Amino acid sequence: MLIKTHLWELTMKTSLNRWAKATLCGMAILGCSASASAGEVAHKAEGHAQSPVWSPNGKFLAYEVNELSSGAISLFVSPMGGSIAGTALKVKMPGSSGPYSSNQSMVNSTWHPQGYLIFSGSNEEGKYRVYMTQPPNVAAIELLAKKDAPGDLSFPAVSADSTMVAFVSDDTGDGDVQIYQSTTGKVIQATSSSGAEVYPTFASDGSAVFYNRKVNMQLDIYTTDLTTKESKVLVKGSGDQTRPVVTKNGDLVFFSATNSEGPWNIVATDGSGGNKRILASGIRLPYSSRPAVSPDGNWVAFSYDNPTKANSVYLAPISGGTAKEIKTDFRACGEPAIGVQDGRTLLAFTALPAGEADWRMLQVLDISQYF
Repeated sequence: MLIKTHLWELTMKTSLNRWAKATLCGMAILGCSASASAGEVAHKAEGHAQSPVWSPNGKFLAYEVNELSSGAISLFVSPMGGSIAGTALKVKMPGSSGPYSSNQSMVNSTWHPQGYLIFSGSNEEGKYRVYMTQPPNVAAIELLAKKDAPGDLSFPAVSADSTMVAFVSDDTGDGDVQIYQSTTGKVIQATSSSGAEVYPTFASDGSAVFYNRKVNMQLDIYTTDLTTKESKVLVKGSGDQTRPVVTKNGDLVFFSATNSEGPWNIVATDGSGGNKRILASGIRLPYSSRPAVSPDGNWVAFSYDNPTKANSVYLAPISGGTAKEIKTDFRACGEPAIGVQDGRTLLAFTALPAGEADWRMLQVLDISQYF
């Protein structure tokens, strides 16, 4: 049975009781000589932290840990008090205590406007399904039953008005975008093509869905009107145009490469695919995340692939203009995400410490003084 609309309001009762202490130091932008100190997010797993995403109220930070020894990708959630991170708890899918639990993977997490964490996870059969939980509870339930949405389900995305969840299903072919409507309890098929589709995202008003379609080994950005079901290519290029995200202001921000090997750029256009502008060139491509757009839709965070700039995270105005530098005490900064909590602007990113380290860890800065 499909999860009905009232289940978006389900009450999760598990509470967290461990908080880590950290001290936030000053931050430097552009020509300042000091560096920003960050609070580290602690978790019990050995592997690289990646793909952080902030909850809508900034009170929780979800992220993946790529556990290289087992091949699994675990999903953790840390409670946040400003830049002070609580010890993260591991999200548990149904069957997580079974014989296949060590091979489960949880990826492509996103947040529902009402505070539910939605993600794609592999179950005991090795198939990916869409799950949900509401932190601080970390016990997940399946969003859609197999009889209502069969096949592998991946790349979930939630509409701004919280009434729709888009995802990619392989049940009808190589991978088509389908949409669960919580108001009707129905799943509709938005696209049907021979090309594989990934990374769906909704227009700011929910009238259309944007996504990547792979044709002739190249990713381009397409859009489908949800009323007329008309689909068309929106952004093409000589290389991949990938991982679109729609800002609060209706701009489309995505990664672009001139060929399959890169280098990668961050590009923005208006909702029609016009007025294309390069916001940053030669950036470090995140493992699987989309561009790190600020909640107000005005900024995008990124790091450069250039090793001489690897100790900094940068902020570029989406309207165009000069990027701002945030220097840190770390190496190989990447995977940024911007959140807002009680009027404070917070930056999460992964990095290596100045000394020796086995894994990339997740760090958090309060960058309110910049905004």
